Amino acid sequence: MPELRRAGTTYPPSRSLVLCAAPRTGSTLLCELLTGTDVLGYPKEPFAPASLAACAEAWGTPEPDVDPGAYLRAALRNGTSPDGTFATKIMWEHLDELRRWGARQSRAEVLSLFPRPHALLVTRRDKVAAAVSWVRARSTGTWSRSPGGRNPRPPTLDLDGITAAHRAQHAAEESWRALLAELPTVPTATLVYEDVAADHAAAVATAAGLLGREVAGPPPRPTLTMQRDRWTTEVVARWTAATGGCATCAVPAASP
Repeated sequence: MPELRRAGTTYPPSRSLVLCAAPRTGSTLLCELLTGTDVLGYPKEPFAPASLAACAEAWGTPEPDVDPGAYLRAALRNGTSPDGTFATKIMWEHLDELRRWGARQSRAEVLSLFPRPHALLVTRRDKVAAAVSWVRARSTGTWSRSPGGRNPRPPTLDLDGITAAHRAQHAAEESWRALLAELPTVPTATLVYEDVAADHAAAVATAAGLLGREVAGPPPRPTLTMQRDRWTTEVVARWTAATGGCATCAVPAASP
């Protein structure tokens, strides 16, 4: 499981960085960049339902439905770099599940599960490309690609699925923004996928600045590469022709 590539041992953390994300916004790339610094936490996705069993097994702890406190402590320990910075990634669609077993009354209280939380909104300008990438990943089961790797055979074109995924992309960003607006005491910054992909060092500097930290040297070279190919470009064009497109997403962009 890629999210478990590196694990911390420091507990309890003194500060937290919460990546507030939606699928296919480059959050996995960002997690890899932050992890490589060794001072910005080791962000994983331990609160996704599909990750619970694997994380619990790797950490030797019960799943959260059995012992939520033990699972949360294990997540904090394994996501904290030696300087005491904890980092994690949460998708909007998983927030209610975390709220439930974290025993929080509202979504806005979820961030209080983490010591001194700082919120980093991770988004993407071109949500049409994100939607195409999301539908493709769900259909093929391939969520990332290493340099030199090949994309799997493209799935059957699903314009309705892309429309639904595109709508969900906008809804997730709007929902995160509304939630963070309810938390004026939580320091917040935004990173956009297109900017992260263009300048890794600037993205790391933004995260470090949010925490009041400094990172020495350039970020490590990521092990992931862009999955966008000719099929992606063709499908974006076909969806745009069929639906009239999205004015908000009309900026050309790259796909993870």
